[in-house]
Amino acid sequence: MLYVLGPHLLDLLELAAGPIQAVRAEGSKDYVTLTTFHSDGATGQACLSGSVRLPQARTTLSVYSAAGSLDYTTEWMDHPECWPALRREFADAVQ
Repeated sequence: MLYVLGPHLLDLLELAAGPIQAVRAEGSKDYVTLTTFHSDGATGQACLSGSVRLPQARTTLSVYSAAGSLDYTTEWMDHPECWPALRREFADAVQ
């Protein structure tokens, strides 16, 4: 699961907190916690689960800093509609 979902989560963490210098991962094949250490001194923590039974895939990201907080979620996405559109747009872009 870490190899499948982890890179996407690390991309989000890097966008939110800057370049990642190191990552520590702990857990099992179904649930992993990540601690990220960023170049500006920030520390991030994230959890990945591929076994939580939800009606659809969900990503939730909350960022907290001295400047405030920001939340991002994919809960509102229409998954049956967005993935075919993404594949179509990608295919159009590479042709």
